[in-house]
Amino acid sequence: NNGELIIADRDNHVIRMIKNDGNVITLAGNGQCGFKDSNIAIDAQFHYPTNVAYVSNDNSILVADSYNHRIRKIKSNNNVITIAGCGISGFENGNALINAKFY
Repeated sequence: NNGELIIADRDNHVIRMIKNDGNVITLAGNGQCGFKDSNIAIDAQFHYPTNVAYVSNDNSILVADSYNHRIRKIKSNNNVITIAGCGISGFENGNALINAKFY
């Protein structure tokens, strides 16, 4: 959005942004590996997030949370929620939060 770059800082377990003015800020994650959704994005925990995607229609960011085997969403109100993945590695379709598995 606006030319700013959003990155998954894998080994620091956070999602960061490189702003147009050159400053780097943390959007989500507290730097400790783990699994925690939160109403405050910087209190959430990720475990080796690897990819991000910006969703323009609602200004959210999707995160592939690799070692948690989940897809997470950073909402425009700074909430971090889990939208898919039961937390077990594998390949399985089904209910997004109960059955779906990701590697």
